Amino acid sequence: MKISSRIILIAVLGLFSSNIMATQLPSDIYHPASAEILKAQPLENGEFVAEFKVNAEHISIRELAARVIADAREKGFSVEQSMVKRDNADIKFYRDNQKLKVSLELKSPRAIEYKAALDLNKN
Repeated sequence: MKISSRIILIAVLGLFSSNIMATQLPSDIYHPASAEILKAQPLENGEFVAEFKVNAEHISIRELAARVIADAREKGFSVEQSMVKRDNADIKFYRDNQKLKVSLELKSPRAIEYKAALDLNKN
């Protein structure tokens, strides 16, 4: 049975672009397995910003915040400031001279907006 070269090309391009997206995201930023990456971009000021859409039907803001905090601590960050509510959260971490800021917001009963900004300048 012959497989269309067009289907193979689409599959290869799909794998290639998803690998590029995955490799662009620094490992210091928590990436929930089921989250859709909306933005993953280094900025000129030395920060890396990421934005995700998380399915709120499977996790609450508080549960997601706890996972973000646990992941950051595992990577050597300490919580500098934390404000976690039922429908939003703002958390700031530090590690040496490096900062990580996380913002979570319940956009609808089905969607959580998760934003992260990582300082890539470690000096």
